[in-house]
Amino acid sequence: MDWSKVQWTNPLNWLYREGIATDLSRQVVDLMHPSIYFSYNDEGKDWYDFAQANTTKIKQAFNEDYKVLTTEEIFHEWFSINGGRKFGYNRLAYFLGDLFVRKYKGKHGEIATITAWKDPAFEVNIAQWLSQEGEDIYVE
Repeated sequence: MDWSKVQWTNPLNWLYREGIATDLSRQVVDLMHPSIYFSYNDEGKDWYDFAQANTTKIKQAFNEDYKVLTTEEIFHEWFSINGGRKFGYNRLAYFLGDLFVRKYKGKHGEIATITAWKDPAFEVNIAQWLSQEGEDIYVE
C-alpha cells in the first residue's frame, strides 16, 4: 500500500479508522456495557441507547453533511467532543464507524476489514454504505 496516497483528511477514512479502533478495543477488553467503548466511562448508556434507536436518522444526517459541509465542520459536529448540535449528542460518527466496520467484517472477515483501505475504491464503498438504509442496525 502506498500510504502517501491515503486521504487522511477524508471523513470517510475517519469513520473507518474509528470503527477499526472500536472493534479492536472490543476484542481486547470485554466491558460490561457497549457504551463504554464510545464514552470511555459509565456515563454513555443514554448516548448509546439514543444512537441505537436513531441509527438510520444519524446515518442519513451524516451522509447529508458529508456532501455539503467542509471537513472542519464535519469533524466538529460528528467527531469532536464539542460537537453534537444536530442531535444533542457528540461524537456520533464513532458509532457509525463501528457500525460500518462490523457490517464489513461480517461480510469480508477481520483481515480483509483491517486492510480494506488499501483498495482504491474503499471510500466509495463507505459512501455507498452511508446511502443504504435499514439493514445494518445491530443490537448488543
